[in-house]
Amino acid sequence: FGGAWAIWRQADRSRGVTAHLRALQTALTIEQVMTEDLASSVLVGASPVGVDEKQPDTLSLYVLAEDHPQVNPVGVRAVFYDREPGTNYLRRQSAGKSEPIGGSPLTSLAFYPFRAPTGPMLRVTMTVGRDPTDPEAARPFVYSFLTRLTVGRPVRGIDTQILHDFAKTELRPAHPLESP
Repeated sequence: FGGAWAIWRQADRSRGVTAHLRALQTALTIEQVMTEDLASSVLVGASPVGVDEKQPDTLSLYVLAEDHPQVNPVGVRAVFYDREPGTNYLRRQSAGKSEPIGGSPLTSLAFYPFRAPTGPMLRVTMTVGRDPTDPEAARPFVYSFLTRLTVGRPVRGIDTQILHDFAKTELRPAHPLESP
């Protein structure tokens, strides 16, 4: 019985390590996808990103449409991030498509855009939770990253054409960023 107990404990510990690694991989995947979108973001309106104060786990922005052949006007698409109801996986919605990001659900997510002395910034803080199949020992994993919003001022003479907009107009980035 003692040998069986030791083997079971070791297997349970191994599952906990695997769950922790899956949570870290989810956080890093989310950071990579969001950083890529933010690097190609376009200023359409007063702010490069939109976050609803009542729902800080949502983020909206416009990104360059790489498949748009024209230089002027520049083609842009709306991108919206939120947690998928029911599963709590982060999802990215754009051009009528919705895709989950990562392999673990999020128990919390918050976006904090602000204007720093060096320019607009975004802090993303998330808690990556356990999958229902993970052992009880697998604790939630808190991860945060800070990224610069690379959006500059609109260039005179170059217009934007919104190829795919937000389903709800209130999701558009509208409010200028405040200093911290």
